[in-house]
Amino acid sequence: MWSGEYEMVGVVNWSGIVFNYFAEDQLAWLYNDESVLENHHISLAFQLLKDDGCNVFAKLTPKQWKTVRKMAIDMVCIAIKSQ
Repeated sequence: MWSGEYEMVGVVNWSGIVFNYFAEDQLAWLYNDESVLENHHISLAFQLLKDDGCNVFAKLTPKQWKTVRKMAIDMVCIAIKSQ
């Protein structure tokens, strides 16, 4: 499953899935109304990697892991800015 589909929250309208920031949802508060779904999905992706058998990066050194994590977060941020 693509992390962008995991725990999808929002309302569906003519333009697709739109998060309702005005509902004062807990996630909107957590991520300060900034790219709520994107931040939530990347966070969940990293949380899933903690589960036994799910961490495809388990053999990386701490330095490599830090680099992979930063790259993933940066990719999400770049995608947000390009919209």
